[in-house]
Amino acid sequence: MTSTLHDQLREYGDQFRSALPTIGVEDAVGAPRAVEPGRQLRRAPQWKRGLLVTAATAVVALLLIGGSALLRSPGGVESPPATEPISTTATSPPMTATSVPPRPDTTAPQPVGEDAWTVLEVPVVGSGGFIADVAVDEAGLVAVGYECNDDCVTTSPAIWVSAAGSEWARVESADESLGTGSLQAVARGGPGWVAIGLKRGDEGGSAIAIWWSENGREWQQAPATADFTGTWRVPLGLAVADSHLIAVGTGMDESGVFGRVWSSNDGLTWTTTAELRDAELVGATSFEAGFLAVGNAVDENDNFVVAAWTSEDGTEWTKVLHQSETFGGQLGAVAAASGGAIAIGGMPDTAWVSVDGSSWAKVEELELPMETRAVLADERGFTIVGLGAWWTSADGATWQRIDEELFIDAAFGAVARTGSRLIAVGSQAGQIPTVWVQDPTGG
Repeated sequence: MTSTLHDQLREYGDQFRSALPTIGVEDAVGAPRAVEPGRQLRRAPQWKRGLLVTAATAVVALLLIGGSALLRSPGGVESPPATEPISTTATSPPMTATSVPPRPDTTAPQPVGEDAWTVLEVPVVGSGGFIADVAVDEAGLVAVGYECNDDCVTTSPAIWVSAAGSEWARVESADESLGTGSLQAVARGGPGWVAIGLKRGDEGGSAIAIWWSENGREWQQAPATADFTGTWRVPLGLAVADSHLIAVGTGMDESGVFGRVWSSNDGLTWTTTAELRDAELVGATSFEAGFLAVGNAVDENDNFVVAAWTSEDGTEWTKVLHQSETFGGQLGAVAAASGGAIAIGGMPDTAWVSVDGSSWAKVEELELPMETRAVLADERGFTIVGLGAWWTSADGATWQRIDEELFIDAAFGAVARTGSRLIAVGSQAGQIPTVWVQDPTGG
């Protein structure tokens, strides 16, 4: 029986090969093409589908004729059934309709290479959350954000630390001081580290709060000032120039919206130094000999358009305002280095670059995903991380886009560099706090 089956298989194979048309190498291989996300692959030509159906029919017939012989291993002994490898991780509880999607498998092999990113698991207490910002110094990294309680009906501020960006620990000792609310930004300054966020009061409502730490692990709340109370929007921003710190935020009162600036020389005591009516301040950075803040402001036609402000000391601010057709929308993030500044936002989201913080040029070739907020400026140039891709530029004029599958279901809060590594923070799959690492050295 076995020899007959072999003869039949050989005969069918000869017939199948003789029916194939002659195809050149170029036709069979072709030039490599990238498949766009969400795009369906084309079906095979009709003649190929016909041959595949014929071959499949022949195989099924042979299995029906001599299936028992083909399913046996040499010597007539049946192969043992395959077994799944034993899991070395604890089994997760069954998910309910309100459960957070499972964490991505960070133990599986991940891409390697100069542009490859990896996903890191971040310890979380609660049902999810978001990492809003990350800051770096020679001792390590500190990231801040929030965790969800009761399926994100309420949130609690959270802090994570890492020595080099490859492993992260949650700072549990800060829970009692942080209370309920969220952290929005963190910076290296004052006694060591400073973070800003919203803290919910015992009787409801939220006030701006600032915390400080000497080592990133033990945190204390700075004394509250009278104008920390009120109705505030997120995001909030922090910036440090030399030993001087500023914080920016957007408030609302009976007269409308306003941007407010607080200043501190030590990170512990804060005072209000500026208020900008009919404006929103969402981000700030140090630049040249002072500060640069971004957001939007009302123009002469009562439209909110993108705006930027510069200040030497955080007290007196000069507004840089462009008309809607030039600037448009709202700037959502800003970063600066010695080579220049970059701000992102607008309608649709794109980037603007500046050499002095006052004169800005729109990068026409960039069309960024909505709500792109992760931007970095350093000695290597500019980096933007967003939904589905990341962008790099040495001069702010010429940009390279690199698609990244790990970013398809991601939302980003910030991106930073430590050594050769890029560190991006945010969440994925809706509300799973996540860190992504890109290391061209493979370390």
